Amino acid sequence: MNLTVLSDAVHTVHRTWQLVLMQFAFIFITFFSFFLFVGIPIAIAFVLFGLDLTDIMRAREVSDIFSVFRGAGDALAKYIGVAIFVMFGLLLYFSFLVVLWVFMFGGAIGVLGEAIVNPQHRFSVKDFIAQGRRRFVPVFIYSNVAGLCFLFLAFLIGIIGDGAARIIELAQQQEATLAYFLAIFFRLVLLSVGLVLLLFPLSVTFYGFAAMTFHKTRPIATLKTTLHYLHERPGAFGFLGIVLLGYIGIGAIVMLIGAGFVVLPVVGALLSVPYQLVTQAAHAYVSMLMIAVLFHYYYKTEASSPDVLPAQPSDTSQQPADPQEPALQETAAPQSAEPETLSQRPQQ
Repeated sequence: MNLTVLSDAVHTVHRTWQLVLMQFAFIFITFFSFFLFVGIPIAIAFVLFGLDLTDIMRAREVSDIFSVFRGAGDALAKYIGVAIFVMFGLLLYFSFLVVLWVFMFGGAIGVLGEAIVNPQHRFSVKDFIAQGRRRFVPVFIYSNVAGLCFLFLAFLIGIIGDGAARIIELAQQQEATLAYFLAIFFRLVLLSVGLVLLLFPLSVTFYGFAAMTFHKTRPIATLKTTLHYLHERPGAFGFLGIVLLGYIGIGAIVMLIGAGFVVLPVVGALLSVPYQLVTQAAHAYVSMLMIAVLFHYYYKTEASSPDVLPAQPSDTSQQPADPQEPALQETAAPQSAEPETLSQRPQQ
C-alpha cells in the first residue's frame, strides 16, 4: 500500500506542478521581504547609532559584542524612534510571513484535496486563491492548536528531564557507577520518549489538515476527527515516521552534495549560486510530495473505514446524494414520476 500511495502522490504533484512553483515563489518572497522589512531599517539604525558591522563580525566572545553595543547607548537614547521603527519592521515582517504562509498553505492543501478526490482536476490560479481565502481562518486556528500541542509536550519532556536529573544527582551521592548507568539509561529513555511524543503533535498537525481538507470541518471538529482517526489507525504514526525519515534523508543528501562545492576553490563559488536555486526548488518539490503522500494515505485509510466517514458532520457526503438519485431513477423507469419511483425502489 505504501508504494501505491507514493505513486499516486507523485502523479498528483505532477498534475498540480504549479503548487511547487508557488512554494518556490514563497521562499523567494520571504527572502527578499526580510531585506525590505528588516534589513533596510537595521542598516539605517547601524548608520545612525555609529555601529561598525566589521567589529561585530570580528568579535570572538559575547563580551566583545556587548562592548560594541555599549558605545552606542547614548545614540540609542537619542534615536529611540529609529529603534522602535526597527522593531516595528521586524514585527511587520513576521506578521506578513504568517499571513502569506497561511494563505499559501490553505490554497495548496485545498488544491491537493480536490486533485486527490477528482483525478481530472487541474490547477488554476482562481481556484488556488479561492481555496486560500476559504481556508485561511481554519488553517490559522488549527495551526495555533497544533502549536499548543507542541508546547505542552515540550513542557512535559522538560519535567521528565528535570526529574531524571534529580535522580542522577541523588545517585551520584551514593555511587559513581550507579550514577553513570542511570545517566546513560535516562538519556536513552528521554530520546525514545521524545521521538515518540514528537510523532503525536506532528500526526495531529498533518492528518488534521488532511481531515480539514476532505471533510471541510471546523478546527475543533477537525481535532476530534483526527484524534479518533489516530485512535482507530495507530499505524498512521509509523507511516508518518517513515515519511519523515525519507524527508530528512533527502535533505541530508542535498546538504552533502552542497558541501562538496565548498571544497572547490573557484568553481565551487560559481556553482554554489545556481545550486542553491536547485536546492530550493528540490525542497519545494519534496515538501509538496510529503504532504501529498500523507493526504493520499489519510484518504485511502479513512475511506476504507465505514464506521468513521459517515459519522462526520460534513456537507459533502450529503450533497451528491440528491443529484445522483434522480439520475438512477430516470434510468430505471424513465416514464414514471419521481415519487412513484422512490416508493417502488424498496419493493424491488
